[in-house]
Amino acid sequence: MPIITLSSDIGNNDFIVSAIKGQLLHINPFLNLVDISHTLSNKNFFQVGYICGNAIPHFPAETIHLILVNTFSTEKLSFVVAKHNNQYIICPNNGLISMLTNGTPLEYAIFSFASATTINTLIITEKIIEIIKGIYANTSNSIKRSTTVPLVEKYNLKPLTNDAWLQCQIIWVDNFKNIVLNITKELFEQVRKGRRFEIALTNRTVINKISEHYAERPSGEAVAWFNAANYLELAIVDGELAPLFGFKDFSENTASRGLKTDLAYKVIKIFFYEV
Repeated sequence: MPIITLSSDIGNNDFIVSAIKGQLLHINPFLNLVDISHTLSNKNFFQVGYICGNAIPHFPAETIHLILVNTFSTEKLSFVVAKHNNQYIICPNNGLISMLTNGTPLEYAIFSFASATTINTLIITEKIIEIIKGIYANTSNSIKRSTTVPLVEKYNLKPLTNDAWLQCQIIWVDNFKNIVLNITKELFEQVRKGRRFEIALTNRTVINKISEHYAERPSGEAVAWFNAANYLELAIVDGELAPLFGFKDFSENTASRGLKTDLAYKVIKIFFYEV
């Protein structure tokens, strides 16, 4: 059964998401429609890249992923369709695709739509349905690059590193107010080189052990582990870490405005020491 996932910044309190699903079912009433999230930020692409980018690889090959985030950010609308690791991704041509694929996708095409002032989400979905029909009709063919409209590219946050420390940004605050840092287990161990470490939440609060799971430490204690996406996650057992320490996830808008006092809350350092 064909699978289409749907992600957006629309929220769950409007009729739009259900209407989009109704439109998609006109392709095939037996489509398997799967929601990833509809509470994505329309400004924080790092959050979208983390959530959608870590969900997409778990779907069967040839799944189509429709992501409607920051759709009306430019006067002239265009969408990119990419094939990456046997998955199809359709999203606005606003830089999100390079964050989902960690670079320029090898196979992609760009489709131009009308002006943002003369089109709405449901009209966009009608046009995307024609693209999806084309994918289903030619699933064995490559998507050829389009040169008429340039591909907009943005890149994921990378931690700053040297031999003595890692400086990480918070890319996600989950519903439990745990925080996720932009550091994978692989990079952490590469810089660590078997040494002791301290994750500095404040001058007085540090974490110096990686736990296997959340409940390994006693109630009220700060804990760190590598989550299902293999990113470093921090929490307070039976508590809420983010509001306790004033942490927020990284905001591209805040950074571009140069509000350094706000940005400081989003940086966490990990220090390494010889055994």
